[in-house]
Amino acid sequence: MKKFLIFILLPAALLFGAYRIFNPEDDSDDGPQMVTVQRGSISVDAVAVGRVEALFEVPVKSTAGGVLTRRFVALGQHVQKGQPIGEVRPVLTDLQRLRAERALLGAKESEEGVVEMRQGQNLAGWALRMLQGGNSLDRMQRGVARARSDAEEQLELLLNGEALIDGKVIDYLVRAPIEGHVIVLDLEQGEPVVPSSSFGSGTELCVLADMDHPIFRGTVDEIDVGRLVEGMAAEIVIGARPDEVLHGKLTQIALKAQNVNNAVQFEVRIAVQPPENLVLLIFMEGKSNK
Repeated sequence: MKKFLIFILLPAALLFGAYRIFNPEDDSDDGPQMVTVQRGSISVDAVAVGRVEALFEVPVKSTAGGVLTRRFVALGQHVQKGQPIGEVRPVLTDLQRLRAERALLGAKESEEGVVEMRQGQNLAGWALRMLQGGNSLDRMQRGVARARSDAEEQLELLLNGEALIDGKVIDYLVRAPIEGHVIVLDLEQGEPVVPSSSFGSGTELCVLADMDHPIFRGTVDEIDVGRLVEGMAAEIVIGARPDEVLHGKLTQIALKAQNVNNAVQFEVRIAVQPPENLVLLIFMEGKSNK
């Protein structure tokens, strides 16, 4: 009887062992397992909220008052330094023209009088030559000649809008002080222009901005600012184009904090590298992840 039980149990034990060997996934034992170790890095983001702006903006104004007679640029146009923006001519009245013509006439008469004195056509010329010499008369003649030339150039400038003075073209053109894009252009041709002086800022002809080097200005919470280092890479997401990710580099971290809504924040600046197929408008709200 015992031998019969042994013959029955031995095959059963062998079958159970083979089943456990070839089906290890059914094993509910939580024993040690083999895993592969990989070396990597942990990324921690610091979020800054702000907007994308032009690197700088420069308002263009005229130092002379008058009327905008011509405009040479359009909104969005890229201009070079020294390129004409517009022409601002003074309001030429009949009285101003009459005064300029009389000033020229007086200068010519003075020149004729000095020429007569120098040529000895009157006693004053002989007396002056005897007392001060011929060089004094020569200087007087050169002086009245310059006065006559100045009067002619002033009248020509008033009438024609430009004049050649000492080899230089003098006109009423207002030129671009910097290279950039025209982002504001509200003044129309024919409108009056108030000159810029120490008494007032004057009329703004246009605003130029450097749109080729946009920057992101924003703020970072005091908790995250300790993780930032100048020169580190940044990603910028624009609110109007959430699918576009702009890349940039952190260029500046403020040393002084500011209190905004009872929260301590630090201002940061990021140089943005916009893609060629995306046109940026300044003052676009954005969020930066560094």
